[in-house]
Amino acid sequence: MGGTRQFLSKYLGKYNRRKGKLLIAAKIFRLYLIHFFALIAVALAAYYPGLDIVLSILYITVLSLEAIYTELGVKGKLITAFSLHIPGLVLAAANIAGITQWDLSNYALFILQYWYIPLIPLISLLSFTTETGTPLYHYILLGLPFFMSIYYLVIMQIGITKSTSASSN
Repeated sequence: MGGTRQFLSKYLGKYNRRKGKLLIAAKIFRLYLIHFFALIAVALAAYYPGLDIVLSILYITVLSLEAIYTELGVKGKLITAFSLHIPGLVLAAANIAGITQWDLSNYALFILQYWYIPLIPLISLLSFTTETGTPLYHYILLGLPFFMSIYYLVIMQIGITKSTSASSN
């Protein structure tokens, strides 16, 4: 009888690990779907003044709710937070590296702007320039993959803190 229990606990342990990996993959897929639909919605809403800003705020709200109501472990949360922004991280790194072959850094900035179209209306509200003449939104855009990953992690932590304090009361 003890052998059966050991076998079952070992099998169920593997099942739970697989289930955890599937939950992480499903969460990442869901975040990418939200991102792509927000990208399309904000791009189309740019023709109507103010609607793109409202949709940008709605996108941040939906991302926040996704982060708050997650049921992943610490490792899963880190993977999820950075997976959504991997394309942005790669494009920002290519732009910062200043790769001049095939004019890659300019293309990387262009594609980075498209990747963050759901947030561009909010960034465009900042129309300041630096002393070098570079617009401030350029630097914000390059830092956005890091800012959004950290934002997602902070909101997740707030959700955990709220749920822990609510369950203890």
